[in-house]
Amino acid sequence: MNTDRAVDRLRKLRRDTLLQLEEIRAAVGVAVSAAAPAMEQSEGGSLDADAGAILFERDRQLAFELEYSNLLESIDHALTRANSGGYGTCEICGNIIAADRLKAIPYAVRCIKCQELEDGT
Repeated sequence: MNTDRAVDRLRKLRRDTLLQLEEIRAAVGVAVSAAAPAMEQSEGGSLDADAGAILFERDRQLAFELEYSNLLESIDHALTRANSGGYGTCEICGNIIAADRLKAIPYAVRCIKCQELEDGT
């Protein structure tokens, strides 16, 4: 396994993830701004008809933001392990993580067996 190449892939993935996260955060801001007038109650006490759709979209974008934030944390953790010489070894059992797994998920810090145990599968 070429650690330098893996670190380069992780850094590129980190940059791409940050860009996507910025786009999502901007979209959340737009959705929140759009939701304010729609959330105003009409004279009858009901919400504007678009409020539900806007809130759904805002919640969907917030879920994406959480997902990308978690991905960014995983990438940073893998980069930290690479800097300390631990990249490519399972942080649970210490065995080598399969090259195919690292190719598919460059921020993996567990071998498949330990990840399955962690996930309960």
